[in-house]
Amino acid sequence: MDKSKIIELSHKVISGKASPFEVEELQQWFDSFEAGEVQVELRSAESRDQVKERLLQKIKAQLNLTEHNRKIIPLFPIKWILISAAVLILLLTVSLFYILYPERKGAGNLFVHEKSKVNPKPSVISDSTVQEVKPGHSGAILTLADGSKIVLDNAANGDLVFQGKDRLIKKGGMLIYDSLQNNPVNSKNQVTAYNTITTPVKRQFRIVLSDGTKVWLNAASSISFPVEFPGDERSVSITGEVYFEVVHNEQKPFKVHLTDGTEIEDIGTAFDVNSYKDEPQLNATLLEGSIKMIKGGRSVIVKKGEQTQFNKTKGDFEISEADPLKALAWKNGLFRFNGADISSVMREISRWYGVDVVYEGKMPDNKFVGTIIRDTELSKVMNILKLGGLRFRMENNKIVILP
Repeated sequence: MDKSKIIELSHKVISGKASPFEVEELQQWFDSFEAGEVQVELRSAESRDQVKERLLQKIKAQLNLTEHNRKIIPLFPIKWILISAAVLILLLTVSLFYILYPERKGAGNLFVHEKSKVNPKPSVISDSTVQEVKPGHSGAILTLADGSKIVLDNAANGDLVFQGKDRLIKKGGMLIYDSLQNNPVNSKNQVTAYNTITTPVKRQFRIVLSDGTKVWLNAASSISFPVEFPGDERSVSITGEVYFEVVHNEQKPFKVHLTDGTEIEDIGTAFDVNSYKDEPQLNATLLEGSIKMIKGGRSVIVKKGEQTQFNKTKGDFEISEADPLKALAWKNGLFRFNGADISSVMREISRWYGVDVVYEGKMPDNKFVGTIIRDTELSKVMNILKLGGLRFRMENNKIVILP
């Protein structure tokens, strides 16, 4: 990808105008860069520290930083090659910002520029005492209609099982349902089989359903679905967080059912549904098309660029402008925080790293802004948060947040 294309896509992503496909294209470029397929232009006499300083000066000139004493901790772990292209225009007028330069095998070196009078309390632990916990990875458990289970983490690529006139194919971190058109099985006399794919904590997975609909499962999520979609509609049930790219069919609508009774109907759509039980509210974010949400006799149409939340107190839907980068961050291998409080941040960390989180005393009121690569050891993630003033300690597989 040439520089002009990188700059164009970067601007779109930063402004929230990129389509899911453009975000995926930029992510693929990230992957090729990490694999050493993209060469980076550097000034021959510059050291890495000099490059950092030069980029910092450019960022300061772009942002015209002013001093504030706000308790917002922006964490911007952005791949430094993109900074030189288009990410220099990141909107940031707050007190601190951190730029993380990831290396190929970890979170990388942290460069801190402080412009605030905020003086965080020191953490109660040192770097060396942070226990190493690996990030999550691709994997899931497939439960077939007969109750048998297949652990997909270690399953070999290729045909897994045949069900009626369909075969299930594993291809890397994805499961594909492929119809065998010449299979002699008489589908009219066949009982519809329902399967369930579950991602435990520290896992995520992709599925292509028999109708071609693409599904991404975040950690601690599940989807139950028929091998074939009989009748006049296509219905699935989910828990946790799931992203859909639906193959639209007006004669056979696609419906998503949640455990709380909410129903989502596709009207030509790419959308994300966050229905974790430990989240304060249900969120559905539209990337393409529109959806109809129904719950308790109430319904609402949600359009591209909008997010709907079901307010449990009012018992009604609320629609607001969506943050597509936040909604798709997990799918694209990132944590993205936009003014998130510590409890929200730690819920994501808990699911992805498989650790428990408890709070000792008053909960800190810090807010966090920025992006962290999910393929990063827990110690590095916690040390980034520690630099923002977070105090904590590790106890075996538990993080204790201190006031």
